[in-house]
Amino acid sequence: MDETRAADPAAVPASAPTQSGRRLPLLGETTGLVRIGLLLFLVGVAVIAVAIIGFFLGVHNWPVWLNVCCGAFAPAGMALALIGAFAGGRRDQKAALRAVSQ
Repeated sequence: MDETRAADPAAVPASAPTQSGRRLPLLGETTGLVRIGLLLFLVGVAVIAVAIIGFFLGVHNWPVWLNVCCGAFAPAGMALALIGAFAGGRRDQKAALRAVSQ
């Protein structure tokens, strides 16, 4: 490996041993908040698809709960997934910095 790639921290695999022999923490592990957010987002997208298909088929008076689900599930799921992803990324970054500084 040449010196430019060795100096690039992105080129080091997540589980590669460091100079001290310790392994960096595994990156990319999803948290429960991300999984819940993605599930909620997918349910919201499915409900939106049902409402749109129904609209094209001529159904216009949907129940209130369906309209609420259309407007709330997808955005709330996206927000939860993003919050979980950012929190997990910060946690992984802090763990990697601690591992490198030791």
